[in-house]
Amino acid sequence: PPARVTYDLQTVTARVEIARETLTRRFVKVPVEVVGAHRVTVSPKEVDVEVKGPPEVVNLLRPSQIVPVVELTGQNVSSPGSVLAPVKVELEGVTAQVIPHKVTVRWQ
Repeated sequence: PPARVTYDLQTVTARVEIARETLTRRFVKVPVEVVGAHRVTVSPKEVDVEVKGPPEVVNLLRPSQIVPVVELTGQNVSSPGSVLAPVKVELEGVTAQVIPHKVTVRWQ
């Protein structure tokens, strides 16, 4: 018998795994927004965002809904400096992976 299949002449046991269909869609060169500081430079300025979820949700996403954000709230930006910060994208009903997942933010 094939791997993970067992049987005998009197009983049959079947194990079935049902998974929901998912779709992956990539949005390229999406500008990164910074919250919590003014006059900053971001490197790289743009990231790619890979979205995965139910096709009926992923297919309806518009590029304007994909907003990569770096949160600097709580970061001391009163004197010049920089930080390697995570980029987040929050979307309902899907997961989002940002590539690269961190960017360098510099402020004056």
